[in-house]
Amino acid sequence: MVNFVEPNLEQVFQILSNNDKLVEQLNKDNLILTKEMLSSDYSNEVLKYMEATIFNDNINTMYNLASVLLSNHDKIYDSDLHSLMDGKFLFKEIKSVYGEMDISDETYHTIFYTYKYCCISSFFQNNMKYFIPEYDLTKIQDNEIMSAFMDSVNKEFDKLDYVLSSCRQFQSPDEVKFEYINYLSQLFGFETKDMAEESLDQFKIEKKYRTIIKNIIEIYKIRGTNYAFELFFSFLGFNITIKEFYFDRRCYYKNDSYNEETENNYNNDFEFYLTTKNPTLNSLSNVNVSEICRFEDMTEQYSLLEFEELIKTYGPECVIGYSPVDKYGVQYTGKIYKFFKTNYIYYNVGITNQNLTSRDIKVVQKYLEFLTPAFVMKVLNVDIYDET
Repeated sequence: MVNFVEPNLEQVFQILSNNDKLVEQLNKDNLILTKEMLSSDYSNEVLKYMEATIFNDNINTMYNLASVLLSNHDKIYDSDLHSLMDGKFLFKEIKSVYGEMDISDETYHTIFYTYKYCCISSFFQNNMKYFIPEYDLTKIQDNEIMSAFMDSVNKEFDKLDYVLSSCRQFQSPDEVKFEYINYLSQLFGFETKDMAEESLDQFKIEKKYRTIIKNIIEIYKIRGTNYAFELFFSFLGFNITIKEFYFDRRCYYKNDSYNEETENNYNNDFEFYLTTKNPTLNSLSNVNVSEICRFEDMTEQYSLLEFEELIKTYGPECVIGYSPVDKYGVQYTGKIYKFFKTNYIYYNVGITNQNLTSRDIKVVQKYLEFLTPAFVMKVLNVDIYDET
């Protein structure tokens, strides 16, 4: 079986340098530089310091050979070995790689054979002697047809081993090819099409996308926190501002009967009583009541929807604790809404220097729904960009 997917330079280098049969054949033709080959030109003392130079020279030569083969990938894969050998294909180029040294036909054949049919590791091909009893191995090696057959089988094992080993990259956001990364991210409930249109530059989107996937588990761990929202949506390319609200009953006595933060002027709505400021730190100078909220005045969280139902039934003054009787003059014994942190959150979302598209809004709503705990009441406000 031939590898039909074109490898890259590093893979070709690994294919060539890891194949023992090719290395052995190159050594036969003295195409791999050794200290022995230089012993007539340099003293033993000098050769001790040349090991790194010799090693690097052999590495560079193998990369050059890999580059020549890779540049002619289609021709090599579309032709059989006999045609390549008969036409002396790339003989001149390969000879140039090795400094015009004489190269045997067997070496040319082994080079093409290794490139066409071998795999990166060549583990099984190189180590067949460890898997087969010595007597059987001798019989196989003495039989040309059987030896060729076993060589083919071992190459197939090497290819299978390479495929299985490569599966690891599909679990890594850094290693998986970007064309396949969406399959990985969908396991985490995220899709590449959800990146903001502003950031659809290919390099930026790939870098951001890999970063999101690497951090998605950590984001899920802090799901529901402001940091989780800010981190996640900034990766997507959106700007997000989060407002958390407190319930403050003193808003009932606002001078202008209007809540600027929620833009509400109806005191039978819970939004009329909401503020982003902690009541214990807020003196509320624009109210007609001299009441200070102390830390011990803060209560547990109550339902805002239930609040509106209570007001409809009993009137606002008794429900917020400013009157002991309801609107009918009957003693009120229900819940008293004073001061507490609510589960009501505003999300202001936008994109720098442009307006959100309908697709963007759907994406934002999708992930707000996902990242927001079920008990939180959320309101999405879209920032409008004004070019003026």
